[in-house]
Amino acid sequence: MLLDSQGYIRITDFGLSKKGVTGLKDAQSICGTPEYLAPEVILKTGHGKPVDWWTFGCFLYEILTGVPPYYTSSKEDLFEKIKFEQPRFPSSFSPSVKDLLNRLFEKDPSKRLGVNGAKEVKSHTWFAGMNWDALLAKEIRPPFVPILSGELDVSNFDPVFHFSYIL
Repeated sequence: MLLDSQGYIRITDFGLSKKGVTGLKDAQSICGTPEYLAPEVILKTGHGKPVDWWTFGCFLYEILTGVPPYYTSSKEDLFEKIKFEQPRFPSSFSPSVKDLLNRLFEKDPSKRLGVNGAKEVKSHTWFAGMNWDALLAKEIRPPFVPILSGELDVSNFDPVFHFSYIL
């Protein structure tokens, strides 16, 4: 996820996305950021679109806390936690966000929030009052707008990710 020049979120890197996934087990490949993998990916049982809602839950959790929901330094421990545990929530989390995340972290993909489409997620109580049409039309001002010196300004990226154009 990146921010565009106006501060709106942009989802990037669809290089590993699959076409024609309609069922819950149409995809078999294992790829992605380990901390964001859904249990069915790790278990190699086949997966479908509900993995994207799991990942959305991971992303939301990380935005709210600063760390992924199942964070550990050991990949083996990470995968065990993802498969068998529920994440812990800070005491500052509202009941509404806890419910949203628990439903996005449902281990059974056929019961995961979003399995029936985005409308299901967007209508959750945590998003109450969100005007999705206004957001899509960019009528809601983002809380952060990056300051840029030009189209190729990379000053908002950690220097480790900077690159140079060869002209």
